[in-house]
Amino acid sequence: MKGDFIIDTVTVGLMCMAEAVIPVVTWFTYQHDRPSVMVFDKDTNDWYYIAWYVMWIGHLVAFAAPAVLWIPSYFSSKAAKAYMWTWGWAGVFGTLVTIFVWTSLIISGIQWKDAKEIWVALVVYSVGQMVAGQTMESSIMRALKWYIWDIVEEAVDKECGDDEDCKAEAMTAAKEEITSMDDDMMWEF
Repeated sequence: MKGDFIIDTVTVGLMCMAEAVIPVVTWFTYQHDRPSVMVFDKDTNDWYYIAWYVMWIGHLVAFAAPAVLWIPSYFSSKAAKAYMWTWGWAGVFGTLVTIFVWTSLIISGIQWKDAKEIWVALVVYSVGQMVAGQTMESSIMRALKWYIWDIVEEAVDKECGDDEDCKAEAMTAAKEEITSMDDDMMWEF
């Protein structure tokens, strides 16, 4: 039953890694030194550079912790708990970064109406964020069930001690509760 949710933990972990790494790699390997971008300098189009710097630094700040804690979360309940907390940080800070980058690119595009590069960056970034957001939304509750499973097992062991009947009864009830949780529950708060 717990194994039903493992793919979702991998999906969430990979998305956190992608959100942390792709903007950084894109900036330093593609965007930073492009000759066509050199006409955009900090004196003539501040918002374009501000958008890119906030994009790569902001995504690194928002998603580096979950990306780093993803693999250790499989082996340690403390790492798993910390990993779940970093999801909250990534969700809030990552959303703020996305809103700021999106707004900055729009302002930059309005200032430089003929600069196709700005609008391309806006569209690619927007599509990437929508794909990442939808992927995370469809997997995060199921991944959370996987991590909750271990926490519940630890709590049952602590509560029931050596009483095997108590453990069996408590785990059966907990497993039914966890698997019956609605995957959209987190959006109902």
